[in-house]
Amino acid sequence: MASAQNTAAWLPGVGKPLEVRPADIPAPGEGELLIEVKAVAVQPAEYKIQDGVLPFPLRYPTIVGRK
Repeated sequence: MASAQNTAAWLPGVGKPLEVRPADIPAPGEGELLIEVKAVAVQPAEYKIQDGVLPFPLRYPTIVGRK
């Protein structure tokens, strides 16, 4: 069975443009639930991370707007 997916804004690396593409939805664990998300906010800090202004330790590629 294929995993469930949604659409996400991916940051492939510092200085690289955002990419809108699919992302797997992890299955909820015991005591967790899955909530449908209609929209997320992208914070000013995230575009500063993209531009390399804020050196933030991330593993790329990463999804932005995960608050």
